[in-house]
Amino acid sequence: MTSVSGLSGERFEVVVVGGGLAGLATAASLCSQGCHSILVLESETVPGAHSSGKNAGLVRQAAEDPQTTKLCVRGAELIRQRHQQCPDLFRQSGSLIISDGNHVPASSWAQVEHQCLSEDEVRRHYPELQAWPGGQAYWTPTDGIIDVPKLLGSLMEELVSGGGAVSFGAAAGRVRYLDSGGFQIEVHDGSSRNRIIGEILCNQVVIANGAWAAEFSAASGMPISLNVTNRGCLITESGGFGIQERPWIWSDLAGWYLRQMGDSLLWSACEEEESAAGVLNLSTDLADYWREKVKSSWGSSGQSLNCLSSWVGQRTFCADRKFLLGADSRCDGWHWAVGLGGHGVTCALAVGERVAGSVLGDDTPADWAWSEDRFVSSSKSLS
Repeated sequence: MTSVSGLSGERFEVVVVGGGLAGLATAASLCSQGCHSILVLESETVPGAHSSGKNAGLVRQAAEDPQTTKLCVRGAELIRQRHQQCPDLFRQSGSLIISDGNHVPASSWAQVEHQCLSEDEVRRHYPELQAWPGGQAYWTPTDGIIDVPKLLGSLMEELVSGGGAVSFGAAAGRVRYLDSGGFQIEVHDGSSRNRIIGEILCNQVVIANGAWAAEFSAASGMPISLNVTNRGCLITESGGFGIQERPWIWSDLAGWYLRQMGDSLLWSACEEEESAAGVLNLSTDLADYWREKVKSSWGSSGQSLNCLSSWVGQRTFCADRKFLLGADSRCDGWHWAVGLGGHGVTCALAVGERVAGSVLGDDTPADWAWSEDRFVSSSKSLS
């Protein structure tokens, strides 16, 4: 949409590195608050080509800690608001979550509208759970399913109509802090990372490039530690499930989830294998692992389903499994929107709102900010 070579040498108020959900949500939120001098750099030719575009689209509010749950609840609220202007963005299917206090604490459930279900009630929702041994289950009526490409498109439209710009096929290279204030950013050709196509200037920078954030920021003297993991998803035929709309279901205990997807079913066996940015493989056969994982709940009803397609996506975590958001105290004007793990689609709009607030001068809560207590890394400053 915008050629960086034609912008070389120009100065923006904010440059956002990464055109996935977190980056576009931050940029769109800034535009909505009156900051229009924004450029988003995305190395791929489309938005959300990696983690953002490879998730299952589940809006889940109850998370593993109360701080993350608070952002999830706010993110879901913003999704429902956006749905009013963007028809078919969100379907409030509800969710059925099989969990216990070791996965989702009471302090998280206290923030989310829900109802505890008996085993008989669970089986009325899903009679196919013939082998399920029973346990605690929660019905969350305001959870649902979001159309991720439509959300990305909505954020792009808001950004561009608000005066911001996106440059696809443009990978951010080294960032240098200038003695006069602000940053100089090398921009490389996204298809040939060694070729510099320009340099741009900005007063503030937001790092929102997911699995690539640790390697990228270390090259600019702002090291952090992130764990990149791979998880598979697969599509199967619907078998005897029919086409009636039912809540998506997630078993925290056994480690799998399921949602209806048109005439098919989308599953994940919730793998979490360590990897590196852009390396998309699993150590086991995805379909075989899934069949074994769901057998303890679904019995033979899941074993006979044919797999139609599959893919592997990446999730990125900080060591403490909490997000890294907002201003970094080591360098004035440097902001983070990374480490969203599996909550990126639910939290995206809330993350964008919070990081935009950081750019505009709001304080960053300690739960989300960089600190030596959270990140054991060099204190080297950007230069």
